[in-house]
Amino acid sequence: ENCLCRKPKAGLIEITKKLVPQLKAKGANIIVVIAHAGSVQETPSSPHVGEIIDYARNLPKGLVDVIISAHTHRKVETFVNEIPVIQASCNTSHLGKIELFLDEKSKTILKEKTKLELIELFSNEEGKPSKIKKSPSFLKN
Repeated sequence: ENCLCRKPKAGLIEITKKLVPQLKAKGANIIVVIAHAGSVQETPSSPHVGEIIDYARNLPKGLVDVIISAHTHRKVETFVNEIPVIQASCNTSHLGKIELFLDEKSKTILKEKTKLELIELFSNEEGKPSKIKKSPSFLKN
């Protein structure tokens, strides 16, 4: 019912504009969109492009706090329209970590402190079995 997983051409922006005020009226302070719409970056110096980037670019500022994307099987850690956008590649090779800091008075995200990190969990060299490369410290006891 409240799944925001349609492509922008199917009205994702309009659905978001309709649902976010309803969620905030019910007490939501942070709005996280999880969408099966992705992004690609041809070279490390080129900009990200794709459905999720177009979606983020066209949202009103402040409507959404975080976007977790999927679909293109690429690594994405960028900011679009002041929204952190992360996608952790594919096949559990990476873990996406987002650090958000909430201003307790205004109940808003402190955008300047937001951090994105893609942690490589498995090396997957062609022709070799996957090996655990790193266990993130925050997953340990």
